[in-house]
Amino acid sequence: MGAVRLAGGTVQRMDKSESSETLLAAEREILRALCQSAADGLVRKEGMALLGDYAFRDNVHQLVFDAVLRLRQFPPGVLREQLPIRLNNLGFPDLDLDVFFQPPILTDKQVMSRMRALRIAASGKRQRGAPAS
Repeated sequence: MGAVRLAGGTVQRMDKSESSETLLAAEREILRALCQSAADGLVRKEGMALLGDYAFRDNVHQLVFDAVLRLRQFPPGVLREQLPIRLNNLGFPDLDLDVFFQPPILTDKQVMSRMRALRIAASGKRQRGAPAS
């Protein structure tokens, strides 16, 4: 399948430049929800399962996801304190993480739908950890 538009979780075709910006925006929205969801909540649990091998398009997004994955047991307040420390220890001291802790703009249902749509958009593309062909 070609490029997709993530509109309310539905998958639609679109041009390449729009595709890149739309995927980056979806990644940001999902990470914002993951950073602010309850540690034992459905969004964080499902997000980790659905996106565990997803290759984020933005390197900062990948770093944040990987750190949240490692810190998933923490509630949002503790995660906000620990995320910069974790990323600093990995050699990334100057990342602006405020965007991930702004109030979420999507409902849990919309976030889950976006996560599934990202998985569909990524199908056919190399996943993280998959051998290059």
